[in-house]
Amino acid sequence: MWAEDGTRQRRTGRRRRGESALSYYGRKYRRYRRSGRRTGAMPRYGFLGWAERTQAEGVERRLFTDFQANLEKMARKLK
Repeated sequence: MWAEDGTRQRRTGRRRRGESALSYYGRKYRRYRRSGRRTGAMPRYGFLGWAERTQAEGVERRLFTDFQANLEKMARKLK
């Protein structure tokens, strides 16, 4: 799931400067900038939205027929 939105730009090296920020839960934490080189950021993939738009309908349509086929297959085995 984290690949959907990508990752932020990061750096290596020592902590250079910090600034205070509030977390989602109201606690304070420090955001640090680093002095080293950039390690890059992973680009956004955006495949979950595409999969929901194009594949969800077919999956829902095949779900019952696949379930029924597996049920009949198990019944034949146990017969």
